[in-house]
Amino acid sequence: METIDSRPRVDNASIHRSRYTRDYWAVDPRIDFFFLPPYSPELNPIELVFRFYVQEFLETNYFPDVPALIEGTLWWGDYYNDLRKDIYPKGGVLTV
Repeated sequence: METIDSRPRVDNASIHRSRYTRDYWAVDPRIDFFFLPPYSPELNPIELVFRFYVQEFLETNYFPDVPALIEGTLWWGDYYNDLRKDIYPKGGVLTV
């Protein structure tokens, strides 16, 4: 059976490398982050979700005000989660 690297993956955003963040996580030596290479959005799954959100939702809908945008975004989140569950019935968990 192959071992799967389960370390949290983070991009190189300044918040992830800040002194405050490093000090906060340093209290638990069991936590070890895997930093993605710079300029590699294809390796960061949330970037794919953001792209889908912008292209398929924000660019194709009109929101007259912020509450409408929030309501629409919450609807889209539910829609996306249902779609993801259909595509990945096991929750996206890798089994080897």
